[in-house]
Amino acid sequence: MDALLIKKAQEAFPEFEEKIDSLCLGLEEGNSHFDSNVAKVTEQVKRFVAAVHKSATLETVRIGFCPGSAPKDSNKYLHFDLAEELICSGKRAGIDIGLIILGPISEYLQRRAPSVLKFIKNDSRVLFIDEHVRYDKFAISREIDFYWRVMADWSVSHTIYEAASVEKPILTIDTGFIGNIVDECRLGETISPDFNNIQEAFERLDHWPKINCGRFLKQRSWDVAASRLVAEVQLLEKR
Repeated sequence: MDALLIKKAQEAFPEFEEKIDSLCLGLEEGNSHFDSNVAKVTEQVKRFVAAVHKSATLETVRIGFCPGSAPKDSNKYLHFDLAEELICSGKRAGIDIGLIILGPISEYLQRRAPSVLKFIKNDSRVLFIDEHVRYDKFAISREIDFYWRVMADWSVSHTIYEAASVEKPILTIDTGFIGNIVDECRLGETISPDFNNIQEAFERLDHWPKINCGRFLKQRSWDVAASRLVAEVQLLEKR
């Protein structure tokens, strides 16, 4: 549990208020060996980004990245639900947004937002790969400007750690825990649910300091977690 969730947990479980603490295990690193399928995904992304820039009708072009999956009976993965609104709101604000969506989400959107599913399947501003795919986050990071992630609940999204590890900002909406942690740790920008401040958010992202990523990961590392666990074990041994 992230340290920023302690207050929320204490409100939910007041009888355990003094016992509630945080523990973050840091970023899980993947294998670094060459994978031809990963390379193919990278090439798809590069071609898509080039096409978005070539067809853009506005001076400002930004590329977003939205990886992940969504169980069909879930209701919390709002970044998928709001993909069309992100792109259309950006257009109205004078920004051409291209969005890369990687992961099996068709069943989820077919239940929650079938019109959005149709949009992301057919709009040239979206690269949609509707299956589990491995990708090189560092190669992808060189092609994108931001991660797009909006969660309805108070879970800690792995994407927060991934974005910080490649020093890319997160664009989110002020809802759930991700809105809180992005603001508190300065990991990107939050926009209002009606998207009316999207232009200002992108202007701030252009000057976003990458140093915030290092600070975030340093405070939430495997070393920090190990030290906390050792300290707790030592306290138990003394009892």
